[in-house]
Amino acid sequence: MGGWDRTVDSSPSPAAKNAPLPVLTGSNGGHDVDFSRMAAAGIVLLGHLQGISNAKLTIASGLKQNLDKGDTWFNDFTKAVDEYVAKTALDAPQESQSTALTLEIKEVAQPILDLDLKAASVTSIIWATGFRYDFGWIKLSVFDETGGPVHRRGVKACRGIYFLGLKWLYKLKSAFLSIAGPAEDAAYIAERINDGKSTIITAEDQSAQV
Repeated sequence: MGGWDRTVDSSPSPAAKNAPLPVLTGSNGGHDVDFSRMAAAGIVLLGHLQGISNAKLTIASGLKQNLDKGDTWFNDFTKAVDEYVAKTALDAPQESQSTALTLEIKEVAQPILDLDLKAASVTSIIWATGFRYDFGWIKLSVFDETGGPVHRRGVKACRGIYFLGLKWLYKLKSAFLSIAGPAEDAAYIAERINDGKSTIITAEDQSAQV
């Protein structure tokens, strides 16, 4: 669909750059993340964590809103796929009838706001918190008010400083090693390095290489 080659200039707003991306898998022919099915299988759905004290969790009440946002995004994405198939007359198989369950998830109607881990016999927690960039170690005036680097395709006005591997550095794929996204940016930057002594700052290891 050409999505990976969308440039940062096509983004409708700075906030749009942080929109969720599709997580795709071909495992078992591919499948959707169906929270109704998860709930039916015995998984307890919760809102996001607000705090923890003495093995007791405080949970936000926005589970339904989060699920609704996910459904909206998924429907928009599948609609875009269908439109692309129709526009290009792609020989694609017809979508099979959805088998998604339409069960009422009890945690939506009655969200869990407090959880005592000991009382619930929870003995293990897997933290999947993600990460954010931290450029606090770079003592140069090359960042905006949000802490992000000011650049154009990784090139900064400050001579000798370049950025590589950042999300939306230039294209949507700029931070995805699995599809060689940084390769184009690296080639572009390499063309602009002509003294052999410039510093490249990468998102992967946040180390300076000279």
